[in-house]
Amino acid sequence: NVAWKPIGSVFAADGTLQHYFSGKFYGNGHTISNLDFSENYGKSEYPSFGFFREVYGAEISGLTIQGKLDVSNAGYVYFGTVAGVAADSKIFDCVSDVSFTDTERADINGTVAMCGYAINSTIEYCQNKGNFSITKDVTSFQMGGIVGLAQNSTVQYCANTGNLTSWTPCTGGIVGQMIDSSKIINCY
Repeated sequence: NVAWKPIGSVFAADGTLQHYFSGKFYGNGHTISNLDFSENYGKSEYPSFGFFREVYGAEISGLTIQGKLDVSNAGYVYFGTVAGVAADSKIFDCVSDVSFTDTERADINGTVAMCGYAINSTIEYCQNKGNFSITKDVTSFQMGGIVGLAQNSTVQYCANTGNLTSWTPCTGGIVGQMIDSSKIINCY
């Protein structure tokens, strides 16, 4: 019954991100289970959200995340079960088994995926098993099993076996939206 506070979550008084995760996180095949992201989702202090909030120049590997997110708050959120935003990073050999459910709010915006927003990053040998469901017509949202919004990033050797039910403008089993030379290679 503790609301999850993401790793890499310290902001200065002017709103700039002071501390983010930049290092190597080895999950060593372990599972972090029963995470409930619902309470803090959409709150103004969490514009990016997940197990990690922001990662820069990081490597995250061998980690399984299990849990749920039932949307109750609105707002623009880069939500990724493993990382909300990953820049110049590598995420590999990770599994997401987190359900995302929005049945009532039409005013949510942002992303939902294993990695919400990937910038100059590589995501490989990962799998999404979680079911995502958005049943309202939302305006600006990217939903993908592995990455919500990929900017100049590569997603390879990944799989999505979760069910996606979507009224979002940009939805894909692997990536919701790709920009700036992003690639999907050998995924299913």
